[in-house]
Amino acid sequence: MKKYSHYLEIILGNLLLGLAVTYFILPYNILTGGLAGIANVINAIIPINRVVVINILDIAFFVVGYLVLGKEFALNTGLSTIIYPVILTLLSLVPYDVHCSPVSAAVIGGIISGVGLGIVFRNNASTGGTDVPIMIIHKYTGMNYSDLEMWVDGAIAVLGVVIVGVDAVLIGLLSIFVSSVMIDRIVKPKTSGSSALFIISDHPEPIKEYVHNVLERGSTILAAKGGYKGQPKDCIMVVVSPAQYEKLVGFIHSHDPNAFIFVADSKEVIGEGFSYYRV
Repeated sequence: MKKYSHYLEIILGNLLLGLAVTYFILPYNILTGGLAGIANVINAIIPINRVVVINILDIAFFVVGYLVLGKEFALNTGLSTIIYPVILTLLSLVPYDVHCSPVSAAVIGGIISGVGLGIVFRNNASTGGTDVPIMIIHKYTGMNYSDLEMWVDGAIAVLGVVIVGVDAVLIGLLSIFVSSVMIDRIVKPKTSGSSALFIISDHPEPIKEYVHNVLERGSTILAAKGGYKGQPKDCIMVVVSPAQYEKLVGFIHSHDPNAFIFVADSKEVIGEGFSYYRV
């Protein structure tokens, strides 16, 4: 039952994303990040069905991602790649005009899309799209995901300034900001800051590799001993951002369902990757 709930939540997340794109982002030409933003830029140059553009790019990116990134990528992204174009196409056949200002459309679209993306991310899945080139570039260059995402969204914004104008880009940035806030609320609703995880597992090596190579965070190994049998164990301590929290917990559960995880909210984190106080 839990497995089916997982798939239903991914479908729900894609449905909400499709609603935001169909009724708010595309009609008001909002230059958000991702495929919708690219479709709006292309449409400003060549009058073309933007839903078709999004669907083609979504499938094309998925094929490239599968060829370059492999089977694990396909498993995490496959359902969204199939269901999102279907939802977007069906919704486009149901015309509905939402009468509001572009700013209101940006905010509402950002809220709905952020909730949808948050639900997908909370289930340790991906929506594909522009995430694919980011993953590929990361694989071959080692650049941070956050930096790459900034560059991709920045490139879309620059194209928007040149083609559509500054006002449209500023409204798009507002939508991106609102969406990112909602994603953080959904993925990790009870906290707003970073989290310290203390992980005790019988299979610590894959977890450490995931923390170091995928999340690009450091870890500290604490010597521990089981209170019942007195067996020595390694306790992995790692501090992650809200966006990384659910990814790490999902990875741990998939590789060691019996792992013990203690989570503490961090009021402040000072150090590389979080913040610096310079003397």
